[in-house]
Amino acid sequence: MALTKTEKISKLKQWLNQTVLDPTVTKATLGEKFSSISPSLLLASSAKLIKVNKGEAKPDDRDDLRYSVFHGIEDLIAEHITRDAGKIQQKAAYKMQMKKNLSWLTPGFFSPQIRSCIVGNSLSINTEGINPMQILDDSSKVTKLGPGGIPCFDELTEVLTLDGFKFWKDITEADSFATLLDDHLDYHKARRLHKHSYKGLMYRLLTPELDYLVTPDHSCYISVKHVNEESTWSSFTFVLAKYVNKLPDYLRVRFKNDLDDGVIEISNKDSFSSEKFDGTVYCAEVPGHLLFVRRNGKTMWSGNSTDAIPDESRNVSPSSFGFFDPLHISENLNIGVTNYVNHNVAKGNDNKLYRVMKTVDGKLKWMNHEDVLNHQILIPEY
Repeated sequence: MALTKTEKISKLKQWLNQTVLDPTVTKATLGEKFSSISPSLLLASSAKLIKVNKGEAKPDDRDDLRYSVFHGIEDLIAEHITRDAGKIQQKAAYKMQMKKNLSWLTPGFFSPQIRSCIVGNSLSINTEGINPMQILDDSSKVTKLGPGGIPCFDELTEVLTLDGFKFWKDITEADSFATLLDDHLDYHKARRLHKHSYKGLMYRLLTPELDYLVTPDHSCYISVKHVNEESTWSSFTFVLAKYVNKLPDYLRVRFKNDLDDGVIEISNKDSFSSEKFDGTVYCAEVPGHLLFVRRNGKTMWSGNSTDAIPDESRNVSPSSFGFFDPLHISENLNIGVTNYVNHNVAKGNDNKLYRVMKTVDGKLKWMNHEDVLNHQILIPEY
C-alpha cells in the first residue's frame, strides 16, 4: 500500500531522529551539540558551509584525531556476535527448536563468527613470526580506513587508454586514461595505480547495455529522478555502489554509457545484485575522477578511487602529535593508510587513545586523545 505524503514525512522524520551523531564532534565543528539529524543541525551545517564558501571560516580537517574512534579485534568480535555474523545464532535457535536438545551442538559451532574476524579479513595481516621485533612493531599498527577502503574493478573489466581498451592487468604507469574534464574528453596519466587482493562482497549491474562488478565503496556515476513523471533528472554525481544497488523503488537511475551524451536508464531493479568475490581488483586515480570502462563488451563512465585515500590522509595530521609516530608511516594497498602508535599509548574501552601525560601539579595521568587536544600542552625543553 502506497504511503501518503503525510506518512512519508512522518517516516522520514522518524528515520532522521534515529540517526546517531557524536555530540563532541558537532560541538567542535558547528559550535553546538547534536545527537541526531534535526532541522537545527541542517541549518547549522548550511550556515557553516556558506561561511566556508565565503572564506569566513576554515573547513574542518576530517583527519583530525578529535573526530576519530579506534577499534581493536575485541570490538570486531563483539560486533560479529551481537549482529550474528553468518546467522550462526539464528541457525542454532532453529536447531534447538527442531531437535529439542543439544545433540547438534558440535565443538567449534560458533567459531566461524570469531574466525571471520581474523581469517579472510583484510585488517588481519599475519606476520611470519620469524623476527620478534616485527611482531612487536605490528602490535602498534593502526589502520585509518578499514577494509574495502579502496574502490576497484574486477579483473574482467577493461579501461580505455590512449592506446585503446586494456585489461587492468596490462596497465602500466606509462598509460594515459580517458577521462572527462569539464565535460570534455581528455587523456591523462594516473596519479596512482591500485592493485590488491580482495575477498568480500562485490556489487553487480547486468543489463543488455551495461555490466559492472565493483567493490562496495566504488563510486558509480549516476543521475536519479523520482518515478513521478513531472520530476526532472538530477545532475550526474558520484554514489557508492553499495547504495546504488539499494536505491528505493521510487527512484529511477541512469548511467552514461558512451563517449558522447548517451545515457541508459535502469527500469528493472532486479538488474542489481551482489556476489562473493575472492581475487584481484584494480583501479586508478585520474584528474576528473572518471574512467571509461568496458566489461563483456558493454561500456560506461565510472568513478575512480580518488576519494578512497586523499592526499591529506596519507600524511600524519598535526593532531596526531604525541600519539602516532610521524616517521613510521606506510601505505598498505590492501587496506589504506597505516600508522603506528607511540610508546606509552594504549586504546581504551571507550575506543579512544590514551597516553601518559604530566599534569600541572607534576603527577602522571592517563588522558584520552580528545582531552589532550582540548587542552594547552607545554613541551619541555631539555
